[in-house]
Amino acid sequence: MSILPSIPASDLQPATILVWLVNFPKCRKNIADYQGMLGEAEKKRAKQFKIADFRTRFIITHGILKGLLAKWAGTTPENLPIVHSPKGKPYLPENEIHFNLSYTQRYSLIAISPERPLGVDIERQRGVNNLELMLTKVLSPEEHKEVTKLPKRTQHDVFIDLWVRKEAIVKALGIGISFPLDEIAISLDEPARVESIFGEPLAVDEWQLHSLAVPKGWSAALAYQGEAASIVLERFP
Repeated sequence: MSILPSIPASDLQPATILVWLVNFPKCRKNIADYQGMLGEAEKKRAKQFKIADFRTRFIITHGILKGLLAKWAGTTPENLPIVHSPKGKPYLPENEIHFNLSYTQRYSLIAISPERPLGVDIERQRGVNNLELMLTKVLSPEEHKEVTKLPKRTQHDVFIDLWVRKEAIVKALGIGISFPLDEIAISLDEPARVESIFGEPLAVDEWQLHSLAVPKGWSAALAYQGEAASIVLERFP
């Protein structure tokens, strides 16, 4: 098995967004290779994880990300500098390529675009602790009204769907995890779409929202700026 997805650099076109769904258990045996792709700052961050599984997810996800980005940046992964904005969004300081990542218990998502700010998020579908409180904190008034009409079990699933969509938008905007999610209004149905941010209905034209086809029991979303793009989702390995 190759340690990186075999997608050539020529596939990174302006109207295309590439997304990879990474399966951690199938990548563990190559963790030493992924660790070798990290720079010193990332290796230091990895050592700060006290729980081995968290450390493994970080190393695999960032190793694959850097390996992919290095193809287009014309350098080696370990020498590719990834920095973070004051709000925590990662970027390449001297390159226009946009990227984002998200990882959870079994899977991670990596998304890359040559010119579109973007964000991704993935979560496992599960029961939500303090659901009533979370609905109030995360949903807009209209979303809350619609979700609370649903059966309780369905409310948990819909909440996770809405959560990952809003997290993807926040990450695309690069505004930090403290942004109040109830200030973002999105659709409850498909196709997923942004309806307003801070009460301004600008998002219909400026931002796109896309639900990603991931394995049953998980929910994932991609948000990006600009006109509708071609989304290429690949599973790895």
